[in-house]
Amino acid sequence: MPSIAPPTENRAAGSVEPISVGSRQASVVPPSVPPSIDLAVPESFRAKTSPATVALISAKGGSAGSGVVVDSEGLILSAAHVVAAMSERITVIFPDGTRRTAKALGADSEIGIGTNDSGRGYPDWTHSNSASNYAIRNLYVLARPGGTASGPAPEILAHPCDRTTAPGGDVTFAVTCSGEGPFDYQWRFDGIPITGATLPWLELNAVSHNGAGDYDVVITGPNLVSSISLAGTLTVAGSPLSIISRWQLDHFGTTDSDGAAAVTSDLGDLDTLINLLEFAFGTDPNLADRRAMEVDGSVNGLPVVQVTNDGDGSIDALFNRRDDHGRPGSLDYTAQFSSDLMVFYDHPTAPTILADSTDDPAYEVVKVPFPATLPDGREPRFFRVLVELIP
Repeated sequence: MPSIAPPTENRAAGSVEPISVGSRQASVVPPSVPPSIDLAVPESFRAKTSPATVALISAKGGSAGSGVVVDSEGLILSAAHVVAAMSERITVIFPDGTRRTAKALGADSEIGIGTNDSGRGYPDWTHSNSASNYAIRNLYVLARPGGTASGPAPEILAHPCDRTTAPGGDVTFAVTCSGEGPFDYQWRFDGIPITGATLPWLELNAVSHNGAGDYDVVITGPNLVSSISLAGTLTVAGSPLSIISRWQLDHFGTTDSDGAAAVTSDLGDLDTLINLLEFAFGTDPNLADRRAMEVDGSVNGLPVVQVTNDGDGSIDALFNRRDDHGRPGSLDYTAQFSSDLMVFYDHPTAPTILADSTDDPAYEVVKVPFPATLPDGREPRFFRVLVELIP
């Protein structure tokens, strides 16, 4: 169970940023509590805790100060002035002179002990410029323990419900649980944690078809035991985005047919490659990266020609191609050859796949050999790739 340190008189006016030694960050109350309100500390906590100032010495650079130490039950052993730039390995010196080597499992410089003056939006009384604003100067620190997960898991009472919306709509998922809190929440999209989504609810604004999928939440109690909710499925109604429209949305934030996102535009990077060719060959439409591809797949780029290593002087034409080629909303690729740049002929056989691209896994490296002669009986001298958008 989380524990609260008993009130500690201000001994650290003007102190520097705090550190929490424990698996969870600490939180401080007030400053948000009005100066005239004192918070009661349960007697059960008072019986288990005592104010104690310990010295913390960093193994890196020798920085020293005092800090917050949390035992395996999550009880506060110290809450006072702290030191900045604490390394992972530290030496802790307790009031009786006992020294222990410790590992800092977490640190939080935003708690605000001694760092926020009255000019900030969230001042704290431990700053010398703020102390006079508070009639009561009690410091409450809430921390959670490190250690091994044990005990009951949070009980989920209401799981996220399925949601349906049109493109551009807003939706909210929510979960309700019971048990011995407080709880940590981490929402996930198709099993991947969503950065910053740590509340009992999840708001999604202006959703697109890319946001369609399953949303669940991992709930962790103070005993470090977790429960995972059932998934709520988000369905985005209406016609799904085409493959190239999703690419436009990823790179430009819009699928508008005008402006920088248009398939015929080069406004994103001005490297003379229009977006259709950037999409075709796996280059970045917002980065001037007009370049030749690497035949091993390490760099996507424009098609190249190389002499084979079999000693007969034959020549291969190589290019990057999307893995989803041939599908609606993607592209068709056709290798073409010419003797005079006036008339081009399609290559009669399908390309051979050489490798997957490591530059972008949505692409592959393919090749076609130069034909011995063209249908007009002339020798091929030029090569190009015709790319056509499939409706």
